[in-house]
Amino acid sequence: MAEIGKYAPDLKGFPTPNEAADEASYLLLYFQDKEWAQYALGALKVLQFGYNWYKSGDLDPDEAADLFKDILNDAPYNLKTCSNPAGGKIIRVAPSGHVEQLGDTNEWEDPTGDYAIPPVPPRTDGTPPDQNCLAAKNAAHVLELLYENVSDSFAEGLNAAEAGVALIASISLLVGVEFAPITFAIVSVSAAIFGAFYSIMEFVTADLWDENFTGTLVCILRSCLTNDDGVITFDWDCFNAKLAAQVEFTSLTFDQLRLFGQIQYLLFMVGGVDALNLAGATTAITDDDCDYCDEWCYTFDFTLNDGDWDPVVISGLDFAVYSSGNGWSVRTQNDGCSNHSYMYMTFPISADNISRCEIEFADSIGSFDVALFDQLLSGTLVQRSAFANGDAVVHSTGDVTPVIVDHIGITLNKCDTPSGWYTVRATFHGLGVNPFGSDNC
Repeated sequence: MAEIGKYAPDLKGFPTPNEAADEASYLLLYFQDKEWAQYALGALKVLQFGYNWYKSGDLDPDEAADLFKDILNDAPYNLKTCSNPAGGKIIRVAPSGHVEQLGDTNEWEDPTGDYAIPPVPPRTDGTPPDQNCLAAKNAAHVLELLYENVSDSFAEGLNAAEAGVALIASISLLVGVEFAPITFAIVSVSAAIFGAFYSIMEFVTADLWDENFTGTLVCILRSCLTNDDGVITFDWDCFNAKLAAQVEFTSLTFDQLRLFGQIQYLLFMVGGVDALNLAGATTAITDDDCDYCDEWCYTFDFTLNDGDWDPVVISGLDFAVYSSGNGWSVRTQNDGCSNHSYMYMTFPISADNISRCEIEFADSIGSFDVALFDQLLSGTLVQRSAFANGDAVVHSTGDVTPVIVDHIGITLNKCDTPSGWYTVRATFHGLGVNPFGSDNC
């Protein structure tokens, strides 16, 4: 068994334990005062992220974080009694994302009676892709309106209890009156968690929810759904995993990324994936165009032709040379070092959605750049974004924030003797409409 404790090596947070806690040990704290419970739960939330742990016991940091997340999800229900302080059943959103009620034998069960979840109505018009897009867009629309409702309550100076009542009214109007008792029961038992969510409204306002954020959320939702003859349901684990993978969304600001956490709070309060499924079945949004979510791919094979790329001309000289059957090669000249090698070649295009690329050379050539340009002036490339690496097949170092460009270019500048320095293929990726035409890879 691994040694654990505060003297473990590489101390950078909390030491991971050797095994998961027994269910009976989940009752960490008990507060009568909901305000103090809110502070405690808010402070403990740092332990649901792997970077706040370091490897010490048998569990790795991510495993420890996931287990502690379960503990925090159960915390609001670790009561000394099994009664809802506001009356009615105790309702929770289970780790599966579905609503559950505490039965008479103190076991979690499917909700019944006033808390029963209505079936998701099917979409009957359009093709399955159209239906999927509409479900994702309508679900995102409902989430935005719910968040605006809570933000408005905060701006009007309502306390958390009053904001909870306003949220209940809003979910009833948007999704259906069936969710009013569910949301009321969850908010009643989980007032501390709702208080934590509500207090963050001071910093993460509805103003951050712009068109770009909506588009990102729609694409996440569309990638995490199942369509069964028009009945569209969302995968809870997929959805939350993609909300948590914040580094993927380079086009959003830091504060907008924090909105993802607020969405998780919000769904926890209104009914989890059951509420999300019914939100996707609403019909306020009728535009079924989700092309901006689709990744395109286009490859230039320079062994077949020059791809309509052009060498950059500087002082009357072409700074890239095309060789039929081989690809684009470098120009060499002696200007301070023996065999100084240059390759400057461009392709004219109007695009704002190129996100990554792979460039293949006939042989390993070392360091080089793939650049996106917004203009080409007097033979000078004005660079906006670039990738750097070195091998026979070179991948971009990661997605770049798309910018509006009128040229893309491959540049190489080395004081070295060329050997096999042919650019044989260039592949570009992005989201939305393929600016090069139809996909070919």
